[in-house]
Amino acid sequence: MPSFSPPSVPSSTRRSPTSGRGLDAERIAELCRAAGDYVQRVVGVPIPEGEDSLAFVDHYISVVRGQGHGPGQGQISDEVLTLVAAALGAYLGQVAIAKFGGHWRGPVPGEEATGDVDDPANWRVEISSVPLTFDPVGMAAEALRKGEVEGYSAGMTTVPDFSEALVDALSRNPVEEEYYYSLTGRLETLGYAVELIGEFQRQKQERAERGEPDPGDLDDEDDKAMN
Repeated sequence: MPSFSPPSVPSSTRRSPTSGRGLDAERIAELCRAAGDYVQRVVGVPIPEGEDSLAFVDHYISVVRGQGHGPGQGQISDEVLTLVAAALGAYLGQVAIAKFGGHWRGPVPGEEATGDVDDPANWRVEISSVPLTFDPVGMAAEALRKGEVEGYSAGMTTVPDFSEALVDALSRNPVEEEYYYSLTGRLETLGYAVELIGEFQRQKQERAERGEPDPGDLDDEDDKAMN
């Protein structure tokens, strides 16, 4: 079984979490209810609340993959993907907000993936405890296709001060493919990222209290000296 690095911060989509256009809370609630209905039809019982429910969602995803009738063996169609990814992504986002704190937002000007605020593919969740934003609908789309999906971003982003350190830390913990393309795996990776960024913040604050420069500031000075 090949190993995969957990979802990190693609260089093409690095950006600072920032407040953007708000989203309709009722629409998100409707999508979450739809996700519950989809999963219940397969597992036969209502899914429990909380992060443990993602195990039921992952089982549903594995079943949907096996029933796919889209282009490629076992691949679901684009139409089904659009519908189901929005519902499962909304559900994942709500579970993450309940666990870490945060809120939904739409695209903001200047982002590479800026698009229609009504398209769930462009929705993101900002974690409130640390500067971290992630793409729950894109993560659901990748789980359904078990691979990258055109038109969806499935990464997580933080402020520039922590981006490189976060990517480096996540890349040192490769995981198996099945776990990588599960919503349980994505939530656990988010939790790890939240812990890492919290530690980065603590270290930055300690350096500031001691009057020490950040490593990034030293790199900038080196670049200036070379030029």
